Amino acid sequence: MSGVGSSTYWYGALNVSVDIRTAKIVVGRSINLALSTRGLAALEAVGLKDEVLQKVIPMYGRMIHERDGQRWEYPYGTAGQVSRDTQTARLVR
Repeated sequence: MSGVGSSTYWYGALNVSVDIRTAKIVVGRSINLALSTRGLAALEAVGLKDEVLQKVIPMYGRMIHERDGQRWEYPYGTAGQVSRDTQTARLVR
């Protein structure tokens, strides 16, 4: 387990069977990405914030669906805070 001051190692897995830049995206099977305030700061640091913001929609929270049919909203943060959402395919094209 990582602690304060310890080294952190990041790794990822990539499915290379399909090139998502050219693949036809099937509705319901695309990967959605959420972009936080920290993510926006990183994009701004590398000069990509404005370009990416043209491809996202604001998300103010999520909808919780109970088994009995009741629904309620769960905000992502305090008033005015949003996360931003897009599909992977929109970013790579």
